[in-house]
Amino acid sequence: MSKSKKPKQRTERTIWLPGEEAVLRKHKDTWLNLDSKRERDAFAAGTVTEEIRNLSPHLYGIVVVWSNKKAKDEWDRRCKAIKNWFNNHRGPDTLRRVFKFERKIPLRQVVGHCKRADVDERAEKLFANMTKGSKASLSQYQKALSAVMDDLTDDDKDTYEKIRTEWQKKGPPEEIKRRYEAMTSNCATTCY
Repeated sequence: MSKSKKPKQRTERTIWLPGEEAVLRKHKDTWLNLDSKRERDAFAAGTVTEEIRNLSPHLYGIVVVWSNKKAKDEWDRRCKAIKNWFNNHRGPDTLRRVFKFERKIPLRQVVGHCKRADVDERAEKLFANMTKGSKASLSQYQKALSAVMDDLTDDDKDTYEKIRTEWQKKGPPEEIKRRYEAMTSNCATTCY
């Protein structure tokens, strides 16, 4: 008969000295709210590591780390562990940022949507003899849009820039998404 093996008891293993994990937990929300990976890495490498270094200067002080290779190696492992801790404790997948390939939304697109009536009116005034939907009218529309953009004041440009950054973060409004989807599905049925 085979002997039944006892399941191994999982022991809570920690590499953190007293107070270090409290520092990590204190900075977790700030780290989560940073926008880019570069900002998060800089925050972890700067603010958090310095605060942890100050908790144990006799182990990780600058003089100790520079004078002792073993202490330097341990500090390098500690810095990597800090970064890993933040990545492991960032929460459920729904809170994680999803990496998407998105194109940047140009300011022209925002102005073209928000001031569509003005652009259409300008295009009709400038190019009354064009038929709507022809290839030539598309280039004339771009010229009319450029003219409308040139007429914008600095305050208007700032307003549209705020709208653009909001669209960049949250996506464009549903109306624009539907129009784009209709255009692409129409193209797919006529092109293929």
